[in-house]
Amino acid sequence: MGKKNEIPTGRLSRAALTGVTATKLGAKQLAHVGKKVLRGKAFTEEDQKRHEEELGKLLFKTLGMLRGTAIKLSQALSQEADLLPESLRKELAKACHKVAPLNRALIRKVFLKEWGVGPEKVFNEFDSQAFAAASLGQVHEAVGSDGRALAVKVQYPGIGPTIKSDVRMMRTMLSDVAGRTGILPKRALIDEVLDEVEERLHEEIDYRNEAKNIEFFNQNVTIPGIRFPEFVEETSGDFVLSMVRLDGVHIDDWVASNPSQGERDRVGQLLFDFLVHCLHDLNCMHADPHPGNFLILKNGDLAILDFGCVKKLDPDFPPQITRVLRAVAASKDETKLPELVAAYREIGFFGKNLDLDEYLENIHPVFRPYKDWLGEPYQEATFDFGGMSPIPTSNLHDGLSISKRMSGFPKDYIYFERSYYGLISLLRKLRARVKTAGMIDR
Repeated sequence: MGKKNEIPTGRLSRAALTGVTATKLGAKQLAHVGKKVLRGKAFTEEDQKRHEEELGKLLFKTLGMLRGTAIKLSQALSQEADLLPESLRKELAKACHKVAPLNRALIRKVFLKEWGVGPEKVFNEFDSQAFAAASLGQVHEAVGSDGRALAVKVQYPGIGPTIKSDVRMMRTMLSDVAGRTGILPKRALIDEVLDEVEERLHEEIDYRNEAKNIEFFNQNVTIPGIRFPEFVEETSGDFVLSMVRLDGVHIDDWVASNPSQGERDRVGQLLFDFLVHCLHDLNCMHADPHPGNFLILKNGDLAILDFGCVKKLDPDFPPQITRVLRAVAASKDETKLPELVAAYREIGFFGKNLDLDEYLENIHPVFRPYKDWLGEPYQEATFDFGGMSPIPTSNLHDGLSISKRMSGFPKDYIYFERSYYGLISLLRKLRARVKTAGMIDR
């Protein structure tokens, strides 16, 4: 593997790691099956979850060693509640905050490739120690030629060529887990998710595209209190992206400072309104909603960062998902279930031919707790996310009740779900009270 903060970019070295992982997964599954047979009825759901955690740890360890797009895949899959069981997702979610920065020699290599000189020749000042490290790049403090404080995002070298092979290796590993364990949905659904993730990854390493996204949001978001960084073209390129630095506190640290209820409500409303504005007015999703991408500024404004993962939506998708959420909310009254089935049929979740009898017999008995959880925020005009029930993971876990029956879904749903679930997670963390009608009253 070489130095621990380098990325193995060779196809054979990356394939060797995943091959070893697949072998270990197989061995663990054989041992698990044997234990299950021996223990019989004494084998519990907790035993199953521990097994899934062990599988997740193995996958996470391999993805962590591969870094780059493999880590990004880990982050993306950790948010797929419809695809993976909770215990496995929790292990993969560690990728969201356990990425060590690369050494300065490798970062210098990126600048030499971009401009033929080191960063000290591009900026008046450049801190070679990154203050933030993520899956595809890391961020450094710098001072531009005009004296402005900058945040400079530097892409890890060798990322691009690994995307296709990493997705293929992840596809193989997940299919192997699905075939050996039965804890994952059918291969077609895995392929559908990974195809979309691969497409977005190619966009995310395109820093010129991210620069366009920054300018798009700056020009088109009209919500008072939401801020975006300013793109600096003269010190940006294919692998380096410079922005005027915004000074603020990340959400986790801000919550730890014990802000007032009013302050938490304001930030929560800004987060909610931003997603609604993106969905209904801008026809796109800012689809990277983890806490590190949001800053609370000194004046209480919300700054939104990182625009590599922005999904442009099919024009038919926003009204379809709005009808689903509206029908989910209304179906607390079960006489409204026919409208819910019609909304599912339109968007294609369980097939275009889904009828009410099939839904009531095969889907509703296990899906109901999850459906009711989704509808909670829309039962009253102002909803207290601090009191929102936890996602009913046990119901999702039992036989993968949702994903096993899903015939597919719009590609846009993958990234809407990521944005939406990420939003709910942030609002619960904030314990914010939010006016929610804007999401479904369209």
